[in-house]
Amino acid sequence: MEDFAGHSQNWAAVGTVSPFPPALQAHPNPDSNTSDALLRQLRLPNPMAQPVPNKPLDFYTCAFRKSKLDRFLGSDSPDSYFSSTQRHRIVYEILTRTVYGKRKHAEVGLDRLLNEGVYSAAFPLHEGPFELPEYEVPGEELNPRQILYCFWAQWRCWYKYQPLDHIREYFGEKVAIYFAWLGFYTTWLLPAAAVGTFVFLAGLFAMGTNTPAQEICNSGGQFLMCPLCDSCGNWNLSEICSMAKVGYLFDHPGTVFFSIFMSFWAVAFLEYWKRKNATLAHHWDCLDFQEEEAGGRPFWLSGLGLAKLKAWRQKRKLARVQGGQIGQEPKRWEEDFELIECEGLFEEYLEMVLQFGFITIFVAAFPLAPLFALLNNWVEIRLDAQKFVCEYRRPVAERAQGISVWFFLLDVLAHISVIVNAFLIAFTSDFLPRLPPPAPPPPRPGRGSLLTCPLSPPRRYKAFRDASGSYTLFYWKLLAVRLGFIITFEHVVFFCLRLIDWVVPDVPESLGVKIKRERYLAKQALADNQAALLTQAPVHPAARPSDDTGIPWEDSGAVEAL
Repeated sequence: MEDFAGHSQNWAAVGTVSPFPPALQAHPNPDSNTSDALLRQLRLPNPMAQPVPNKPLDFYTCAFRKSKLDRFLGSDSPDSYFSSTQRHRIVYEILTRTVYGKRKHAEVGLDRLLNEGVYSAAFPLHEGPFELPEYEVPGEELNPRQILYCFWAQWRCWYKYQPLDHIREYFGEKVAIYFAWLGFYTTWLLPAAAVGTFVFLAGLFAMGTNTPAQEICNSGGQFLMCPLCDSCGNWNLSEICSMAKVGYLFDHPGTVFFSIFMSFWAVAFLEYWKRKNATLAHHWDCLDFQEEEAGGRPFWLSGLGLAKLKAWRQKRKLARVQGGQIGQEPKRWEEDFELIECEGLFEEYLEMVLQFGFITIFVAAFPLAPLFALLNNWVEIRLDAQKFVCEYRRPVAERAQGISVWFFLLDVLAHISVIVNAFLIAFTSDFLPRLPPPAPPPPRPGRGSLLTCPLSPPRRYKAFRDASGSYTLFYWKLLAVRLGFIITFEHVVFFCLRLIDWVVPDVPESLGVKIKRERYLAKQALADNQAALLTQAPVHPAARPSDDTGIPWEDSGAVEAL
């Protein structure tokens, strides 16, 4: 990107091409972990915290204006204005829109050249190796890839906070949002796993007090059951003794409570993720990026893009010639070419969304599902981290303000889970038949009466039927109770969910105030009739005291009118 240096007109063009809002002022990067803040208030040590070196600074940003160029940080140093991640994103935007043939034949962009086999691959380079040096090196001297490997991708970091700002700085917002969501989801699985484990253990300890199971086990040869198929023989009811006992682990009053709990858990998780997502999107300057950058980008840099394509092709030809030389050390792009191509986050999201569906829709059948999901996700985070740092080619950085359509799918699954759990409790559980019935209870054992088959000796099967094989009045009353339970359950739960949605705002109140303050400061900084408010000499972040909104004290006075 050296071609941009020293030309203000090129800066204006870069402001159009670049998807990154220019910075007005740097300030300390705040830590937004709720658990860390809670432990600090309780004056307890936090084993999950870790000091990660070279933490990126946070910036106040606004839309680019050429007339106010001198008021943006770094405007006097075009060579260092963009980070390496921003540079390769800009270069990718140029290359994907460069015309290399005839426009009417759609001979445009790098992607088509890749599809036609002109090039084997196109990817930004990793910033050095991920392996740590054999000798001890200060953390500040490690390259960004080594920092991510040391403080994120290693198994010993399984209980540590993820360095999301470093992930965003190296891979872009889209990848960082995925890992932020995965970490948030895993954290929320902790209470679900704890309650599910408690419900399972409660069923385990109460298994011996299950009266229907005891009656089945003690029946001996008293109840001869009808064959289950045409070629099957008769069987005694006592033969299912072990199944009756084990079934109580997953079918007792605690599972009903857990199903209701998980319905509220799913919606509360999504509501609080919206708040977390809004905080991250604002922190990473992509809260409204889609609306602000919907306009087309000019092709004024076509020549530069084509030149870079030619230079790239020449380097590849040169590499083929040098490839046969013995003893030559491979270059960085040669090493990265041997890595696996990163095909995006679709598979990663799909895996987690399917897991979310299983632990919410079928939780009534298996209370331990959240516990196994929690264990899986602890492993999944480190496996994905290792893949991105060590095994994948570096992906092109992409901006994102959320998890896009995956949030809609999660919301649909959360609502489906309410209805499915209601049906599971009503029709596959013994919860309702065990309640005090409106009519005299049917004879035990089991869920229904044991009808005598017209055979000799008499044989029986489970059903709420009379001697002629017709359903009894109790069966129809129980069916009405089951349908009534489903309607009542889903109406009550959906009402509570709407109440949660109304009570919990999508954007935290403190964040809303902070956004208003920053917009006000940005307007003052770019106003023609005001002195440059935010263009003071850079000050070390530790020397810039700020309030809980993150705005320095000397600047907060400008927003008292709000």
